[in-house]
Amino acid sequence: MLRSFVWSQPTGYRDATDIRSKELFIKECEKLSCNYVSQISGFNDSNIEHIDHIQLYSIFPLIDWTHCPIHIVHDEKILKIPQVFVSYFSKIINIVETDTFLKSLKKLHYDIQKAWANVKNRLSVSVSFGGLDFKLWDKDKDHLIYSVRLNDNYRAHLKYLKINQSWIAYKIGTHKGMGHG
Repeated sequence: MLRSFVWSQPTGYRDATDIRSKELFIKECEKLSCNYVSQISGFNDSNIEHIDHIQLYSIFPLIDWTHCPIHIVHDEKILKIPQVFVSYFSKIINIVETDTFLKSLKKLHYDIQKAWANVKNRLSVSVSFGGLDFKLWDKDKDHLIYSVRLNDNYRAHLKYLKINQSWIAYKIGTHKGMGHG
């Protein structure tokens, strides 16, 4: 839909259709979205990284949350369970890889190493990409642990440090080896 619109534009504008990489296309769409959003009166530029720009384009079939309400009931004290924290991440730009992670990665087949590089690139665009299966895996008081799919058999675990809002890749392995069954 967006591509056909771009192609109908005058020469120069329609050249955007020459972009062959889906990730690159989405990054360019994100730039356009940032440009548009920054023109909104009273918009605070520091919040722009929290916008899931991919949602503004009909590239993927997405759940229409207006028809799927989510209710968060904070009854942790009554049930005597740890407090629930809801976190939203539209993308992950900088991932620091631990030495242990890099050593484990180096031992894996080249295809897995390439898959990790691809996943990092995709995460820098959006955590909503199909196939990433990006999800909260575990949490404690200092950080949240997220899991991401590399392929049908491998996953990586990322720590989100709440204190400085940074991401650390610290574990990589098979689904079973990572506790995913």
